[in-house]
Amino acid sequence: PVSILIGELDFFEQYAQANGDGRSLEVLQSVASNLNETFRRAGDLVARVGDTRFAVILPEADAQTGQRFAERLRKCVYDMCLPFPASEAADRLTMSGGLTTLPPTRLHERREAVTRAVSALQHAQSSGYNRVASAADAA
Repeated sequence: PVSILIGELDFFEQYAQANGDGRSLEVLQSVASNLNETFRRAGDLVARVGDTRFAVILPEADAQTGQRFAERLRKCVYDMCLPFPASEAADRLTMSGGLTTLPPTRLHERREAVTRAVSALQHAQSSGYNRVASAADAA
């Protein structure tokens, strides 16, 4: 199986407005670095896939393992303790995450998997931010 995580920094546009472009870029680089340090198993891949989104591909990670790693994704940013008093989610910068897992027999459905992970991310955000959801939760 392969698990795909999509994480998005919560309210980052407001963070950037409050802290400026220079600080925002530093934060994005720090988040990317922390994610690279967190997801270090052989084959794990971390990539920035949008202005405020990151993807993590986890080979050989079933749904249960993927859920554990999705929570690790969220906690990675939370534990950075980057102050953000204007956030609607917490007193610091946070990340919401979406997860989907493909069994080996469906690995050819990569696009659909990304769509499901993004839907799960949107479900996490609509449920209050600073949380993770799986594609099964979003269904």
